[in-house]
Amino acid sequence: ARRDPRRPAKSGPYHVQVGAYGSAQEAERRLAEIRGKAAKAVSGHAPVTVPFKKDSTQWYRARFAGFSQDGAKSTCKTLKGFGLDCVVMQAN
Repeated sequence: ARRDPRRPAKSGPYHVQVGAYGSAQEAERRLAEIRGKAAKAVSGHAPVTVPFKKDSTQWYRARFAGFSQDGAKSTCKTLKGFGLDCVVMQAN
């Protein structure tokens, strides 16, 4: 099956981050909540939990992966239209 050239592949170096939480479970709950409220906006983008340390505290970023920069910006704008906070991040 040929890919429709108007529909970009769901891969790219940008993420849409929807929050940072004190536990992986909280981050996963947020990802599920976003999928429930805005399924079409994040369809085909992998939900990921990215651990990081700030000072001595462990945090978990809740993100959807595989966006182009423009795709991430567009998706974040859509999420904000649903009243959902987000930020565009380059995968690292």
